Amino acid sequence: MILLVEGEDDEHVVEHLCRSVGIGEWVCVEPEPPRFELPFTIINKRGYPKLLKGLPEDLKRSGLLALGVVADANGDLDANADLARRFANWLSDLFGE
Repeated sequence: MILLVEGEDDEHVVEHLCRSVGIGEWVCVEPEPPRFELPFTIINKRGYPKLLKGLPEDLKRSGLLALGVVADANGDLDANADLARRFANWLSDLFGE
């Protein structure tokens, strides 16, 4: 399971939200300090353009069970609609529906 995030802020927000509601667990492996592990992998795409450009390949990852996307449009509603449209189109192309 993979969650793609647009940037560093989104990555930190997701991590803190998950921690606050108990999604994930603390793991202790000596001599390393304890760390919090989520039941999915967060991949920071380092920007909206890179997130969009990489979506087709991200959707084709081998063994992918679930893919989530977190992207804010920084107040630009048209950009949010554009992301949703592109995502729907890529899904349609990928699965032929």
